This record gives sequence, C-alpha cells and structure tokens, in this order.
Amino acid sequence: MNSVFVLGSVNIDEVYKVPRIVRPGETITSSSREEIAGGKGANCCVACARAAANTIFYANIGDDAAWIKDLITSSGANTENMLQLEGKKTGRAIIQVESKGENSIFLFPGTNYLHNHNENLQKLKQQLAVGDYIVLQNEINSVTEFISLAKSNLAAVIVWNPAPVPSEIDQSFFVAMKSVDILIVNETELISLSNLSAASDSVEKELANLIIRLCEANDYNGLLAQISSLFDIRLIIVTKGKYGVSAFSSLFQTQEQSLTTIDVGIAPIEPSQVLDTTAAGDTWIGYFIAELAKSNIYNNFFAPENDSSKDISSAQNILEKAMKKACYASGISVTRRGAMPSIPNNSEVETFLSTNTLPLN
Repeated sequence: MNSVFVLGSVNIDEVYKVPRIVRPGETITSSSREEIAGGKGANCCVACARAAANTIFYANIGDDAAWIKDLITSSGANTENMLQLEGKKTGRAIIQVESKGENSIFLFPGTNYLHNHNENLQKLKQQLAVGDYIVLQNEINSVTEFISLAKSNLAAVIVWNPAPVPSEIDQSFFVAMKSVDILIVNETELISLSNLSAASDSVEKELANLIIRLCEANDYNGLLAQISSLFDIRLIIVTKGKYGVSAFSSLFQTQEQSLTTIDVGIAPIEPSQVLDTTAAGDTWIGYFIAELAKSNIYNNFFAPENDSSKDISSAQNILEKAMKKACYASGISVTRRGAMPSIPNNSEVETFLSTNTLPLN
C-alpha cells in the first residue's frame, strides 16, 4: 500500500442555516449557527483515513483549534506534521446552507497561509516513498510554487484540486499544471480553468478560440481533452453533480479501443435525502485517492517508464472501481450535516455499495 500525504487547510466552519443563499444588498435571518471542524485539506485527509489509507497530514492551526487536531487524529490520520502556531488564528469558513442543501462559502485564510514549504519539502523527502500520493488544494499559500518543487524533488503522484479557482493566474499556475499527475475539478472549476487558460498569452489564438467555444457549449469531454493535451496531465477527473463523474486520459485510447473517458454515475440518493453538500467534493477526492493508494495502479499508470509497457486495461478497472466507491462515499456525506462530521467510514461505504441501502446516521 502506498501512503497519502495531504498538504492542506484546516478551517473552523461557521455554518448558518438559511432559507436561501443571501443576495447582494439583502439581509436575511439564520435559523441556526454551528461551529464545525472543516477545511478542504482536513476534510480530504479525514476521508482518506476513514477509507483505510495510510494518511499523513501537513497543516497549520492556531491556538483555537487543538480540538480539530484531536478529531483528525481520531480518524486514523498521522497528525505529527500539524503545527500549532502560537498567537495565530486558524482559518475560518463562513458557510450558508439553504433548505435544499446547497451552500455558499467565504474564507478567512488564517494559519492556512503560513506554510513554510521549504520545511515541508525537507520533511517529505524523509518520509515519502516512490509511488506515494501528495494531495493539494488552493486554500494554502504558494500552492503552485510548491507543486513545482514537489514534482522536481519527489517521486510522488501529485494530485491537485485547484479550488477555490483564482480569478487571475500567472506563469506559476501553468508550470504547476504541467507538474500535476491527477487534476480533479467540478464542472464550474473546469470551465473557469479553461477560460483562464484561453486568456493566457502562452496559449495560441486558434486553440484559445476552440477552448472558448467548448466552454460556451459546456462540452466537458472536449475541454478535458484540450486541457489534458495543453498541460500534458496524465489523468483529469471532472465531478458533474447529479450527472456523475468522468475521468479522461489520452492513455485510455489504445489500438484495441477508442475510449477516452470513464463515466460513473452517482450513488442512489434521492433529492429529498440531501441535507448538506459542503464536504461532498472533499469526501470524493479522499476516498478516490485512498482506493488508488491501496491498489497497484502506480506501475500500470503513473510510473514514469515507457507508457507502451503499462497495463492500461487493469488501470481502467481500478479507476472505475475507485470512482464508484468515491461516489457512494460522497453520496452518504450529503445526507448528513456538517463537513468533517458527514464523512463516512469505510465499512459504511462498503455496506452501501453492496446493498444500495443508506447506512443509519
């Protein structure tokens, strides 16, 4: 089994239940308020650990979040590299959750923007083995620079969920994209990244116009192909809400088949069962990467040797199974309230997979 190193954020989520997401200039009243452990990095870490992967978390917290470290430790993750920074405040997420479970979030970065990436890199060099996974999101400082450092210094599979997507990108973004092995985005993030890429001076006008047309048509498979080619990304995943999940890789297309995507549907969840989608994406990523880490997919898909020698059919089977399990884990999470508290454990997901019956909360 390979290990999963999550380098990411920890937030104290302030969750407000509202009748609808507040509009500009509007004042509404919340019916409840809770403080819950969250943060994209922390949620993903807990999902990995609850999925029974060997999970190591690199994060910063302030004096106000020792309780969150205890929660993450209790999930089974290694938290020795969670640093408590004296006199600093942990990140905060202000979350509105409306009656149908949709949410709106704004962030205060806090200690998430105080990572010392040179120190992180040196520690990772001592801990990480060939074929291990490094999982990153955009809620920490200098993430694009760190991705480039990791690619050139570590024999790891680099996984990036570039959320929240920045409003502007610079050259470091393009270097980071070319250093990523697995890019995971939702539909909105894929469109945003594609439009940002098309607007760059480094993209030829003809290609930029094609990407813009694909965005306007919401042609996600077309965008996956173009972004994969533009940045030479081995695997791109796009989560599409109720329409399931698609995985794209140019390696899927062989002499025997023309398939370029793997498509997996969502878990059997009724709309009336959805309570809170806050941690759905993080849960999906955590379970998906955990399943890859527990498999032998590295040599057949991600290792840097000649692609012609890889067993792509075996890799596709592993990916499809991992995607389905992640969809079922994410499905459970949306039927529960809160971020970290909603993430299921491995036995619950296995039972749901085998019975199609939701586990009791």
